[in-house]
Amino acid sequence: MAVLIVLVAALVVLALALVTMYNSLVRARHAWQNAYAQIDVQLTRRHDLIPNLVEAVKAYMRHEATISRCQLRGGVHMDAGYVSDICLSPRFNQCVFYEDQLTGR
Repeated sequence: MAVLIVLVAALVVLALALVTMYNSLVRARHAWQNAYAQIDVQLTRRHDLIPNLVEAVKAYMRHEATISRCQLRGGVHMDAGYVSDICLSPRFNQCVFYEDQLTGR
C-alpha cells in the first residue's frame, strides 16, 4: 500500500512538472510573438511617415528654389543702391512664376 502511495505521489509531481514546463513554453512563445508584433508596429509607423517626409522635403526644395531666385534678382537691386523687399511679397513670386513660364525655364 505504501508503494502505491509513493507511486501516485511521484506521478502527481511528474504531472505538475510537465504542466509547469508547458506553461513556461507557452509564455515564452507569447513573449516572442509579442516582441515581433511590436517590431512590426514600429516598422509600419515608420513606413506611414515616409510620404509626409517626402512632401516636407519637396516643399523645402520649392522654398529654397524661390529664395535662390529671389536672392539673385534682389542682388541686382542691392547693387543699384537700394534694398528692395519685393522678393518677400507673394506678387513677386507669382511674377517670377509667369516669367519662367513665358521664357520656357
